[in-house]
Amino acid sequence: MKKLSIFWFVICLAALCFALTPQELFDRVDKEPVSRLSSSLEKLSPEDLKTLLALRNAEGDSFLNAIVRLKAEPIALYLLKNGADAFEVAAGETAFSLACVLDLWDFAISAIEGTKSYGENQPILWEGVFEAVKNDNHRLARVILEKTIEYRANASIVSQEALIDAIKAQDVFLALDLLRSGANLNAVDRTGSTPLIIAIANGDNRNAAPLIFLGADVDIQNHRGDTAGMLAVKTDNLEALVWLFEKNADLSLKNSDNKDMMDFAIANGNEEIISALLTEAIDQKRYYILSDWVARLEEQRDQKADSIALKMAADRKKLLNELAAALIEYDNALIKDPQNALAVLGRADVFFLMKLYEAAFEEYQRANGLYSFYSEAWLGLAKTRMHLADMNPETEQRKPAYEQAREEAKRALEINVAYTEAYYYHGLILVRLSAFQEGDSRKKTLEYAVEQFDKALALNASYTPAFEAKGDALRLLGEFEKALVAYAAYLKIDPERLEIIEKRGDTYVEMAETAKAKSKPNDEIANYKSAITEFEKVVRVDADNERVWKKVGNSYGKLQDIAIDAARKAQLNGEYKTQDEMEASAKGYAEKASRAYEKYLEVLEKKKLEDDLEIREKLGFSLFYRGSYSEALRVFAEILKEYADRYASLFGKARCHFELQEYEMALQVFSQLAGYPEYDTYTAFLHAETLFALERYAEAKAVYEKAVALRDQKEKGLKIGEIWYQLAFIASLEGRYKDSIDLVNKAIQDNPTFAKAYFFKGEELFKHEEYAEALLALIKAVSLDGSYAEKVQWESKAAHVDGVFLALKNGKDYSRAYPFLKTAIGYDDEARKYDLRSLIALTRYSRHSLDETAYLWEVGDSANGLKRVQTLSDVLKTAVSERTFKSRSEVIVPYVQSVYMETQISKKMTASDTSRSPLLKTDARIADCLRLCTDLLKDQNRNAAGWMALGLVYELREQVPLAAVCLNNAYGIEPTNALFLLLLSDYLVKSAHLEESRVLLSSLPEDFSWDVGLWFEPFARAERWRLLAEIAVRQKNIPEAIDCYRYAIESAERFYIEYRMEGALRESDTFYTLQKTIADKAEQLRVKKEYSLAATLLETGLSIQRFVNPAVRGKLELLAGKTAFTLRDLSGAEKLLKSAQADLPKNSAPYAVLGYVYLERNEPRKALRELEKALTLAQNEGSDTSPILTGLALAYFALYLEEKTESQLSSAFFYTNRAYAAAPQNVRNLVFKGDILLSENFKDLAASVYCLALQYLPEHSTIFEKLTQIKK
Repeated sequence: MKKLSIFWFVICLAALCFALTPQELFDRVDKEPVSRLSSSLEKLSPEDLKTLLALRNAEGDSFLNAIVRLKAEPIALYLLKNGADAFEVAAGETAFSLACVLDLWDFAISAIEGTKSYGENQPILWEGVFEAVKNDNHRLARVILEKTIEYRANASIVSQEALIDAIKAQDVFLALDLLRSGANLNAVDRTGSTPLIIAIANGDNRNAAPLIFLGADVDIQNHRGDTAGMLAVKTDNLEALVWLFEKNADLSLKNSDNKDMMDFAIANGNEEIISALLTEAIDQKRYYILSDWVARLEEQRDQKADSIALKMAADRKKLLNELAAALIEYDNALIKDPQNALAVLGRADVFFLMKLYEAAFEEYQRANGLYSFYSEAWLGLAKTRMHLADMNPETEQRKPAYEQAREEAKRALEINVAYTEAYYYHGLILVRLSAFQEGDSRKKTLEYAVEQFDKALALNASYTPAFEAKGDALRLLGEFEKALVAYAAYLKIDPERLEIIEKRGDTYVEMAETAKAKSKPNDEIANYKSAITEFEKVVRVDADNERVWKKVGNSYGKLQDIAIDAARKAQLNGEYKTQDEMEASAKGYAEKASRAYEKYLEVLEKKKLEDDLEIREKLGFSLFYRGSYSEALRVFAEILKEYADRYASLFGKARCHFELQEYEMALQVFSQLAGYPEYDTYTAFLHAETLFALERYAEAKAVYEKAVALRDQKEKGLKIGEIWYQLAFIASLEGRYKDSIDLVNKAIQDNPTFAKAYFFKGEELFKHEEYAEALLALIKAVSLDGSYAEKVQWESKAAHVDGVFLALKNGKDYSRAYPFLKTAIGYDDEARKYDLRSLIALTRYSRHSLDETAYLWEVGDSANGLKRVQTLSDVLKTAVSERTFKSRSEVIVPYVQSVYMETQISKKMTASDTSRSPLLKTDARIADCLRLCTDLLKDQNRNAAGWMALGLVYELREQVPLAAVCLNNAYGIEPTNALFLLLLSDYLVKSAHLEESRVLLSSLPEDFSWDVGLWFEPFARAERWRLLAEIAVRQKNIPEAIDCYRYAIESAERFYIEYRMEGALRESDTFYTLQKTIADKAEQLRVKKEYSLAATLLETGLSIQRFVNPAVRGKLELLAGKTAFTLRDLSGAEKLLKSAQADLPKNSAPYAVLGYVYLERNEPRKALRELEKALTLAQNEGSDTSPILTGLALAYFALYLEEKTESQLSSAFFYTNRAYAAAPQNVRNLVFKGDILLSENFKDLAASVYCLALQYLPEHSTIFEKLTQIKK
């Protein structure tokens, strides 16, 4: 406890020691969290707090201002409470003003309540009012006014400024409060405008009405001489004008332009306002004004008519593109009527078409001033401003111009929502604005632009500029497919527009670049090809378009580079076939690229344009890749005359010298390139190859190693099998055997299909007497490249591969033996190809192939097993036709075995897949086999293998007794051969000689051998027990059969694991056969109603369920579930049937039986769920649904008996009828139907149904009892 107290004391002391000083706290004010600032302030003493409040930073700002800027209102209130002055000016601002700007309500009110110097702080307080008005915080503005109402010395001045600001902000509530507090109604701002003038100019009638009716002077003129009435006329505000007339507004007043109300009305052409003015003049009895207005209206209408006619003439000339003549007509129209806004607008359009954007802009402004509701004028301002911004060299000045242009385009659309061109230009402006944005904001802007183009097209589906602009925007969004669609829509309207075809090509190029970034080379190639198609369409029409010729060349160049890059990687890794293919592909592209580049340079020269060095260099490489080395060398030499240190041209020159076999000259250039930073793995490799060609191996080795180092530094992941091979070759020349093997292994690791490396490795290993490994390498080399077969001495190596293979087999290491078996087959096959008459090679090939087929069959890979044995059968068929082999058992017996296995595997696959056609070609071969075996045994009567083969033939011919005789002969010759024993026993069982077979299998000699084949032994013993079980079943000794099945399962499992073949367990044909047999036998026992024995047998079958496929396991589980149900083990049945459902999800039986289990347990709702699922599956299967329908009827009837719901009884009757319709002879359905009728008191109908049931089962006692009950 004492230690703990000391610990806390130390902690507290540390906290005190690390408290911040006032200066440190000020310095860290914007770096610390608010919670930490608060706790630090509370630790300050009153003196330190006072010091903190007095401090100023480098900008002269105070701590209180800094806290308010952080919006840390609780801390600001704490400082205010502890002596801070919210009205003290620091860095030109007060904390109170900042609080009003940032909407810190509580702090601002507390500051007002805490001050007594209203007079001194009056300007600051009113500044707070203004800021509150700007922030729409009317409540704060009112509170400040209420708190300062007692100080009214300058109330009229201050209130009038606040009133003007409130009117400008259109805040009617604040304006009313200010008026209530005594604000001057007729106060003026710096333009001489009163609150009334401002309200009417803004169209703010909510504020204008109280000002008029509270007595504002309606005739005050601002500095331009405009009155409220003039502005009401000018803005077409008839409502406000009527209010002004009620206050007898002066109609005779004119502004500084000598215009009165009627002038504005005539300019706007608003007949309603003109009529109102004339009426008011009559009402005021201002007859001289009335007569003047009438005269002006007549004159104006004459001039307007002339002006309109001239304007229409100008419009026609503008449409005919006679722009100069149109401009003159517009000028004449304006002479007649200077207020003709449409003529001004037409004049602006002419300037725009002439690309005189500044003049056009001025005219659009003038049109807008004459009438602000012309959407064309607003759009004109937007589009000219956009073009002027495009021409501005100062990029940063463009953004505000585009933003203003966007607002003008939006204004045009507000006036006319169906304005196609406005949507188009709005979209263009948005696209330009997106250039100043990033991320999501840029994406959203571009998507909005596309929406605008779509709206334009919705209004005018033939408006081609919108299609083009939409395509451009979609490309910026990366939606290239949609962009292509937009361009295609354009070309559908105007197919000859070359610029759009070119843009389609550009889009495909961008798609190719995107595909490259995503590592999708096939898409990249396809898109470049599509781009070329589009570009070539352009140059076919416009043959002197240098820009597009360059694009054609570059696109072919990209395809050439893709192929060359693949060829280089293949070359570095020793993939010669791929290298040749890619170089051939590159050559085709290079030929086309060089022609395009030559045409491009020709057009440049023709048009006397500046030469393009980059394209000239690309031309050199295209010439090189198409095989024109001398021409390419001349191009590179010309470039290097002017640019001697240009790396790419130097590299091209070196490659040309190398291909021309000018190795010394190539070496000079490669040595020069070695000093450049661009010197990479491939260049170093070519450098080393040059040295190697000059037989300077030590230097070549150093450069190869440098290439490896460059790969590790710059290009990790690049495969360099060829470099490792060359280093291995040099190591071999230098006598470094271990190094050469290590290096060639690296080559093989980088390129597993490197035949040359495998052959080199095999030769090196063979020289050092490592035969087995050498043979594997050599066989691999031959399998990859058959040309190496002629270089391999096959027979001299045969003993070594067989030795390794047999050693692994005898050591029962099957998991390692199998790869050697595959190798052995490859070796035997190669040997057979080069000497078909070699009996050793052929018999070894047969033995190995049969072993592999047996293995594949056993592990469930029937397809590959069939493929292997068919190949063997075809080979041996050829062999037995040779005269030399006609009577040779070594060939005939494997041939018979291959035909036998081919037939059996095919039958198995056909049984599991009924869509497969049965194997037909073996029928003829079976006849051949019979003839061959008969001929063989005539000469060699004691040939056991021959007798076995003949037995197999008789089995295929379904002559089992004869097969048994043949195997008896074979077994008599070799009584220790497990294969003969098992085949003979199987034939005896099939021939019903059960006791002879049982005795044969039960009494084996001591020297009996199970080792009859590589893959046979693991399941031979299991097959013996399976046969004994089969005999026991046939002899009706079920307990003994069950024991034998258990022994079979244990034997198979033990041998699989012992022989390191655990991976084959799941697909084992042995287990499949055992379980299928058990299932069949259990079904037979169930038919005989021997349910307990069936249950025991099924339990045995399910003991190996983890090793078998789900279909067989599901069948066992289903049978076991049915048996458990029959034996009234309902819980066990439920568990087994649920497992069966999992293994047989599309089989109706598990669901149907489980439904009956639930019925038996009186759980009708669960039964319904299972039976409904069973009904759906049964209908899909096309199987009998009668038992399921009966179950559903029983389930609904059980529910009816529990709940007495009419619908449930109706459902029970419905399913009973369906069950009866499905199987009328099913007495159970009829009896149950009668029961339901009887329960509802339909006695006559029930009696009829029971009588119908008696026709099918006349002596059914239960039915008689029911009929007797009805009679009573």
